[in-house]
Amino acid sequence: MNCDTIKGCIFEDSAFNMMARLISVGGEYVTKSSVSTITWKAFNITDESTSVGSGSLVVDDVIFDTLQIDGRWAGRDNLGYNFLQVLPASILTSPGTYRIEHKVVMADADSTEFYLHPFQPKVESIWSS
Repeated sequence: MNCDTIKGCIFEDSAFNMMARLISVGGEYVTKSSVSTITWKAFNITDESTSVGSGSLVVDDVIFDTLQIDGRWAGRDNLGYNFLQVLPASILTSPGTYRIEHKVVMADADSTEFYLHPFQPKVESIWSS
């Protein structure tokens, strides 16, 4: 399977905003109450077997019940996002290309699981101090 990745470019030691519009298997936008858990794991793509960071997200902090449009979403579309994770600067500390994967478990009777399209930021070095 070849999934599209969501790409970006930032400087090392910088936080990275990851935004997406999440739609359930049933075709509805996810809401805080429809999601049970979200976990993430980050890798430097030169070594896919070693994680450079991972964790569980607080659903109420990263899921919005309505689609959001703000400066972070500028230039994308007129619909907006309902998922936002700010990856801390402590994760992307070295130049290179990273892959961040998210697993979402729904709060339905079957605990349906799905993965977001992976985020793939390219991290550039800072030349000045």
